[in-house]
This record gives sequence, C-alpha cells and structure tokens, in this order.
Amino acid sequence: MSVSKQWYSTLSSSKFTTFHHLMKSPFSHPSSPQNTLFIQWLNEFYLFYYDDDQNPGNLVDSLVKLHVSFGVNDYPKLIGCCNGLVCLSGPFSDYIILWNLAARKLHKYWSDEYLERIHYVTHGFGYVSSVDDYKYVRILTLGWESGQGSNIAHIFSFRESKWRKIEFDHDVIVRPYGKPVLLDEKLYWASYTQHVVSVIVSFNLGLEKFHIIKLNVAYLAT
Repeated sequence: MSVSKQWYSTLSSSKFTTFHHLMKSPFSHPSSPQNTLFIQWLNEFYLFYYDDDQNPGNLVDSLVKLHVSFGVNDYPKLIGCCNGLVCLSGPFSDYIILWNLAARKLHKYWSDEYLERIHYVTHGFGYVSSVDDYKYVRILTLGWESGQGSNIAHIFSFRESKWRKIEFDHDVIVRPYGKPVLLDEKLYWASYTQHVVSVIVSFNLGLEKFHIIKLNVAYLAT
C-alpha cells in the first residue's frame, strides 16, 4: 500500500477487501490453517489457529495476541464475526466497533440515540451480498422480568454509516444477551412469548424485516 498509488487504490477497494476476507485467513501463517478461533479475555484479544496436521504439542505457537488498546474501564463485547470482520459493542451499546483483522484497523461508531441503562440489549451482525454492506442490529427490551416486555429495534449500515429505527411490533421477548445464529444472511434468536411459548425471531438483513417462527416446544427457563 506504500509502494504505489495504483496498488493502494486496488488494496483499498471494497471488491478486493471482500475477496480477501472470503479467500484468505486474517494473517499469514506457515501451516495455512483452515480453522481460526477469535478469543476475547476481558480487554485482550487473540486469534487461535489449528489444522488437523498440526502437532498438538505446539498449540501455544498457534495463539496470536492482537495488539489493540481500549479504555481502562471499557470492555467491549463481542457481537459477531463475518468474512474476517469482527463486530464489538460498548458495555451499554452506546457505540459499536468494526474491526478489520486483515488490515489491522478498527473504527468506532457512536449511537445517535441515548440508551437507558434499564434496557436489555440483544445484538446481531452480518453481511448483505446484494448491496455489499455489513449491518449491525440492536434490539432493546423493556419489562423483561415481568414478562410484559416491549421491543425497540435499530439497524446500523456500515456502508452508509447511518442508524435507522426499524419496525418490531411482534408480541415476543428476545432473550436478553442471547447470541443469534447467522445463516444465509439472516439472524435467528431464541425467544419466547408472554405466554411462555418458545419461538424463533428471524431477521432478514437484506429486507430488514423480522419474522416469527413458532415452535411446538414450551420454553424452559434456565
């Protein structure tokens, strides 16, 4: 990137970035591992590489510490990983961080709305191929303890660098702090209704629409 303006332009393009994320591991590694695990311990972050041909006695050599600094009392939470990008959220969801592991760069995006501490927050992160955009979804729930929760949902487009409020008028409670599953550019959360019936909340990142999948299994609190 420092050699020529043309190379810099190519390496900075979104097409090259997408291809690089999909085809390459975040860092070069002599064993060319197929599996990479992102690890967070408080304010420390690591990548762990492993493949089937690796000697188990050399596992320590496969742990790479990522050198990044946050505030002393600032412990961002891992939201999700997609195509080599890592999404983190502030302790009270007042900001989000997009971390490009390949370029070793990160950027913080502040929320444009005040979030009360009494909100329970659930997050999601994924990629939309049709518009070449990464999106972060935030669901705020009030009244979870009483089973009478109401939901507010926001979405952030990293391509547009813009927040939007999206409609979520379903009578369900997304389990606080639950981790969604990302599949085919849709997010899925384990949830339940006020009648304690298990459901799955699905969110289409491209259409930006929620959908409820009803299950025939009663929700069991743990």
